Amino acid sequence: MHPTASEIQVPVERIEKEFCRYAVPGFSGSRTVHLRVRQEAALAVEFISEGLEAQRIGERQACISPSLLENSEPTERQLKVKATIARNRNRMSLVMKITKVTAHYIDGHINRFDLNDCPVEL
Repeated sequence: MHPTASEIQVPVERIEKEFCRYAVPGFSGSRTVHLRVRQEAALAVEFISEGLEAQRIGERQACISPSLLENSEPTERQLKVKATIARNRNRMSLVMKITKVTAHYIDGHINRFDLNDCPVEL
């Protein structure tokens, strides 16, 4: 897995097909396609858990199995984890950088192509 942020390409074939419909003699004007990430996309996010356990030299303390704590009240340590995740929740989202694509035509020839970026606050 690459150590930087995940990125996948948007299938541009639908945008291309839509804009090609207007690449005909006599059409002058513009066409706009709006892009947005749907909620279902979040369900396709893959979660891969990795770990490394360390113990102090000379100390033999058994770790409590996480499965033993699943149905009990959250511990102080678990509450700290939840608070840390909550503080960073807004940074863990799927963002569509381009929200609008506009093609401008004169007599069916594309003469300008605008990509509108969405301002993203992290």
